[in-house]
Amino acid sequence: MMDETQQDAIRKIVAAFHRYGDGDQNKLAYILATARHESNFRPIQERRASSSQTELYNLQNEYWSSGYFGRGFVQLTWKENYQKMSRVLKVDFVNQPELALEPTYAARILVYGMMKGSFTELPLSNFINEQNLDFYKARQVVNGLDRAGLIAEHGSKLQTQLISIFLYSK
Repeated sequence: MMDETQQDAIRKIVAAFHRYGDGDQNKLAYILATARHESNFRPIQERRASSSQTELYNLQNEYWSSGYFGRGFVQLTWKENYQKMSRVLKVDFVNQPELALEPTYAARILVYGMMKGSFTELPLSNFINEQNLDFYKARQVVNGLDRAGLIAEHGSKLQTQLISIFLYSK
């Protein structure tokens, strides 16, 4: 059962999808699945890896001290990405990176970034479109194929729920 914070996050993600999305409910389902996996529908701040987590720790060393570590529903990282989202959303994330934790901004970053390919230069439409529905490979929009199967499962469940909601709301 989701609490009010999570329900509000979903409403904000859906609102951001109405603003930046293309109406494809399959894309919305996958975006929601990503937010569920990355942050359980709570805009969160990335935790510092322990030195025993060598690969992640070494990666974080490249950006951690800059203050541009992961924040939001999808973990916006790196100064360049904060700059990009500042330009797009017209919000000063560069001087106030903590604003990426604000649910409305976190939702807009998530949806815009996935729709436009802002995170990996691969937009969601490469994997989810009229000819193709590949929730597994869609993970590349955010983070390689890390946990792709799990997120694909979440996406399929959410897709079914969205279809039910759509059918019963008519």
